[in-house]
Amino acid sequence: MPSTGGSVTLSLTSPSDPSSADMTAGFTYAFDCGTGTFGSYSGSNSTSCGTTDNGTFTVRGRIRDKDGGVNTYSATVTVVNVAPTASFGVSATTVDEGGSVTLSLTSPSDPSSADMTAGFTYAFDCGTGTFGSYSGSNSTSCGTTDNGTFTVRGRIRDKDGGVNTYSATVTVVNVAPTASFGVSATTVDEGGSVTLSLTSPYDPSSADMTAGFTYAFDCGTGTFGSYSGSNSTSCGTTDNGTFTVRGRIRDKDGGVNTYSATVTVVNVAPTASFGVSATTVDEGGSVTLSLTSPSDPSSADMTAGFTYAFDCGTGTFGTPGSASSVSCTMGDAGNLTVRGKIIDKDGGETSYSNSVTVNNIAPEITEISNNGPVLTYQPVQIVVTVSSYAGDTLSYEFDCDNNGVYEVGPQSGNTGVCTFSQKGTYTVGVRVSDDDGASDTGTTEVEVKSYLLFLPLVVRNP
Repeated sequence: MPSTGGSVTLSLTSPSDPSSADMTAGFTYAFDCGTGTFGSYSGSNSTSCGTTDNGTFTVRGRIRDKDGGVNTYSATVTVVNVAPTASFGVSATTVDEGGSVTLSLTSPSDPSSADMTAGFTYAFDCGTGTFGSYSGSNSTSCGTTDNGTFTVRGRIRDKDGGVNTYSATVTVVNVAPTASFGVSATTVDEGGSVTLSLTSPYDPSSADMTAGFTYAFDCGTGTFGSYSGSNSTSCGTTDNGTFTVRGRIRDKDGGVNTYSATVTVVNVAPTASFGVSATTVDEGGSVTLSLTSPSDPSSADMTAGFTYAFDCGTGTFGTPGSASSVSCTMGDAGNLTVRGKIIDKDGGETSYSNSVTVNNIAPEITEISNNGPVLTYQPVQIVVTVSSYAGDTLSYEFDCDNNGVYEVGPQSGNTGVCTFSQKGTYTVGVRVSDDDGASDTGTTEVEVKSYLLFLPLVVRNP
């Protein structure tokens, strides 16, 4: 039973004829290869019959003697269909998820010329395990919907249903999903927060799109949090600086895309309650300045602690230190502005101020002494002792019994000099003034005695 395109040999052997003359003359032969028509007679007792199509055929052979006597013989030959062949092509054996490969069956061939003339139909399996319908197209484009290793196939079929199947392996590589990375603010005050988000997720794999994605975020610590189904997170800030925040989107197959942005956290100055123990004080008295209940929106600054500086009314802050209070000795009378400032580790500072009224302390004469009694025309030294604020500049004036007219001074020294030409008791007045206009007065009594001139007594003799 030959296959399509094969051949069979027909032969007529052991010829016999009752006529010895015919036997001597020999015979001629003719054959029908299944077409229904005999070929020409010849002396060859065999012939080869090629096959052009499958089917069941009647083949015949004839023997003829010299006198035209003919005998015909027949047999049935079944020609089996042979499936066509082709070259199976795959445009790529590795392709990214979402990409496509082209399958093709080229250079078709069939041992049956009838099948070649009739042409072929083709069917393809893009890796689903199922062939599509047969058609006259010898190629197809296969899209990919998910990563993995797939067997793709192609079939060629002849008009008689003979089929050859070819296969190849295609690896579909997972492609990481993408998204739009959003940061609610790229500059934020210390202690504030920013929201990180990954929106408009996309994956070339429809299977990954259907499965959905998970997300993870890094709020600038350098470490991502756990993946979850939430596509956004709120990041609090604990200290100033420039930080890289990140977001990740992951598909079901572990494909990951990472996005980043820079966020600048601006230092916020700390605050405190500024306290002044007294807003009115006498010259030379003291007040305590304090900064209590310090606060900073930065937990890092709170942990590090603060330094403090104070201005006791001089207009200049002292050197910052860890002490949150200071005692200020007040100077000369006046209205002073006292200040305090709190400073965080990053140099952020907040200053506070208040007014302190320094009351003037008037000088007080505690003693007036003199060097009397003196003689006329001798200088009288008046010495004044005063109690006053040490920082005041004092001025002294003296009234040498001149009815309230201070003719000696003003002077910086506390000793005044008066001279009297007549004996008697004189009242010397003293006025002491400070540089703020306050003054005190007092008097002292001075005794002045006469200066007697004794001349020698001369006695003359008569």
